[in-house]
Amino acid sequence: MLALPLIGALDRQRVDVALAALLEHTGHGRVDRVVLDLTGAAVDDAEVAAGVLRIVRVLRLQGVSAALSGVRPPLARAIVDAGVDLSEVRCHQSIEHALAGR
Repeated sequence: MLALPLIGALDRQRVDVALAALLEHTGHGRVDRVVLDLTGAAVDDAEVAAGVLRIVRVLRLQGVSAALSGVRPPLARAIVDAGVDLSEVRCHQSIEHALAGR
């Protein structure tokens, strides 16, 4: 399992850097689960939310399950308002819950 805290303002470039780093670790078959922790992320627009979901989908194609934790209200609202479908993604209240599988 790998936990990746995303902290601060996220834009497309930072999402791409995070994806590249994750693929470097998951490409060797050592990781089968990733938790993207958004507790400290300043994300409140649908474009960045879609970028995070793109990470989840790319990981899935690699055979890695991904989950989100710490989705704060502004991000949750942006995702819902944009019609982004999160039905395929496990969401947890906190990183602790995600790591415990709750």
